Amino acid sequence: MPTPIIAHNHTPYPTGYGPMEPMDPMEPMDHVYHGASPPLPMPMMLGQIARHQQTFYPPMVPIGPPIFSDHSMQDYCDYWYHVGFLRGQFSDIRLVFRDKSYALHSLVLSRSPVLYRRLNQPHGDTLTMEVDVSSEAMFTVLGHLYRPLSYGDVCYLVKENPHLCLELLETTESLEVEGLFDMMMHCIHHHINQTSVYHWIRLSQGMGQGKDPRRWMDTLQQHILQYLTHQLVNQLEAFPMGIKMAGGICIGENEAYGYMSAKTPPSRGMVDLAHAYALLPEHYMKMCLEHEDLPVQDMIQRYYFAKHVLMLREQRGKRNVTVVMQFDQSPCVMVVKKVGRKAGQWDLALHDRRS
Repeated sequence: MPTPIIAHNHTPYPTGYGPMEPMDPMEPMDHVYHGASPPLPMPMMLGQIARHQQTFYPPMVPIGPPIFSDHSMQDYCDYWYHVGFLRGQFSDIRLVFRDKSYALHSLVLSRSPVLYRRLNQPHGDTLTMEVDVSSEAMFTVLGHLYRPLSYGDVCYLVKENPHLCLELLETTESLEVEGLFDMMMHCIHHHINQTSVYHWIRLSQGMGQGKDPRRWMDTLQQHILQYLTHQLVNQLEAFPMGIKMAGGICIGENEAYGYMSAKTPPSRGMVDLAHAYALLPEHYMKMCLEHEDLPVQDMIQRYYFAKHVLMLREQRGKRNVTVVMQFDQSPCVMVVKKVGRKAGQWDLALHDRRS
């Protein structure tokens, strides 16, 4: 039996499968099998990879050095706080506040611009701080320099210990720790509600009594006024803008809608807002009633609303103020002190009876 030949790239190989027929010039040149099934792949036969059977393997992704997560910034802060602040190890300076002394580190204290300037001046090995706050507030701010308080920590303090928060504001302003100052103001602003607003007013007035004006007091006051004249008004829907009187009335140079209480009875929200304003201290009540952001329809409605608030205050025994309308180039409504009438005698000689 003749030995067939496989033609592979024009190279005859004896295979024993049958005679080789003439190749068609139009057929592919790679493989031509004659009279039998195709043979085994060439790599398995010869241990080599033929050019036409080369396999594509994607390149391997290079493997970088291993990454170990056995430490983080929080780990460092915890170490500085416990070893450096609480234990005072490796300290290079002592800070004295009232009757307490802290073994601290100049590099950490320099995070406060005030302490940084103090450290750049001749100071020996001791710094003395004089701030009118409690030892707890100073301890908390110093600890913050070693391990910063999180926003969750600040929110917890705002809800659980508001008095300490105001002392922390005083301390951070004194030491110029702006990051903690801003975070606490932001948290207080978002936690003011219809119940807590009176508490914040009493606390701020108690701490600010007899002191020079401070930035944190002005900022907190602005947050309180913004809540009372904007957020609370919207929550109660005190002044619905869809109900207006069209009158074209001018008061001075200001156009008014001609609000009339007889035709536009006060809404439930306006009555609730009046009760809320009547409970405010006189200073805050005056600022709210005169505030330009109070969304009243016109000066007439502002005057009527202010009269209603003062009537509620008089029911509580507070009759020392009244409301007036001022007519000049800038008409407005003002809450002023009442002036008592003095007893006297009319002297006709002081008047021209001929007129």
